[in-house]
Amino acid sequence: MLANDFEQDYTLDSLFGANSRNKVCSALRGLGFESFSVVNLNKEEILRQGDLTELDSVQIELVVELEPVGHLVVDRSKEILAKGAAEFIVEILQINWRYQMASSLHLQVSQSDFEELKQKNRELAESELRYKELSENLEMRVNDQVKLIEESQRQLYEAEKFASVGHLAAGMAHEINTPVGFIQSNLSAAFDYLDEIKEKVLSKNYDNVKQKDAEDLEFVLQDFFDLLNESKNGAKRIASIVSDLKAFSNVEQAEEQKLDLNETIQLVSRIFKTSIGGSIELVTDLHPVEKIIGKPAHINQLLLNLLQNASQAFSVTERSAAEPRIKISSKMKEKQLEVSISDNGCGMSEEVIRQIFTPFYTTRDVGGGTGLGLTVCKDIVTAHNGSIEVKSKPGMGTLVTLRFPCNCL
Repeated sequence: MLANDFEQDYTLDSLFGANSRNKVCSALRGLGFESFSVVNLNKEEILRQGDLTELDSVQIELVVELEPVGHLVVDRSKEILAKGAAEFIVEILQINWRYQMASSLHLQVSQSDFEELKQKNRELAESELRYKELSENLEMRVNDQVKLIEESQRQLYEAEKFASVGHLAAGMAHEINTPVGFIQSNLSAAFDYLDEIKEKVLSKNYDNVKQKDAEDLEFVLQDFFDLLNESKNGAKRIASIVSDLKAFSNVEQAEEQKLDLNETIQLVSRIFKTSIGGSIELVTDLHPVEKIIGKPAHINQLLLNLLQNASQAFSVTERSAAEPRIKISSKMKEKQLEVSISDNGCGMSEEVIRQIFTPFYTTRDVGGGTGLGLTVCKDIVTAHNGSIEVKSKPGMGTLVTLRFPCNCL
């Protein structure tokens, strides 16, 4: 309730409604007043009956809430009775004043509440607009963040891919350098042999060649053929390695297609054997399997990562006493294609197994790995609707099992 609600002035005119005037007239006539009038502070008559002269009349002040609002004018002879009549009129005016006061307060409160509601409605509308803008901005930021995460994930995968290729290239370089080395050596010897043949055959009559020179020439010719055959085989070896690398990269087969995992395993096994030389025995045990739908490049990277990870089990100090051996097998089991990769290396503890798929987690020395190999493997398997399971014990080796559904064809 506001202070100015109590300070509002009410005039006799406003307090004296038609109904109140009828009541006052009736009451005064009942009290025997034949002539009377009610005037405001400006001497203006609000109510009048009969005629009164100023000399024969008396004025009784009408006070409402300590404030005079007018007068009751009656015959002087009835002054005493007029005081009671004035009190009656004041009581009616008081009731009207309270009613008008209550009505005014109710109206003001209602208007105040209405204005408050309108203000709240405006604030809610502004808040809704802000939330809508925030929602749109948030959606844009989420989309940007998703793109950033996808880009970061792609970069991480590329980093892991390059790490795998780098590791692979190191072994491949050695394997390619070996045949290239003896081809270069053979070609150098071949030029020497040609010079010798030219000297002994082309520079003199062959019939006059001494017996010793003839034997030397026969040896040169035979060795010439041998080194050419050896060079030819070396070139075939290089061509085979390049062919496997080209097939492994699958540059021309980046989209999903039907895959024979046995063929993929054989390809990756050849690549892996070439990269490690003869330091680790690799055994394959392949059984007839159904084809699956997949991306060749991703499956190649998956298998190579697992084989490289298995080979690292033999590069630690707590290695197994047995000769290093990795076995990769395939079979059908309950309408699923199952690929198993096992090694007789150092094995892993339960604590390590729980973290092997965590990005950037690695048990190798700083700089020895990205910690993304098995994370990428799990993502590739998941993308092909498959599953990956790892079992291992310290000193007992590790078994990794991949399962792919075959009912997608």
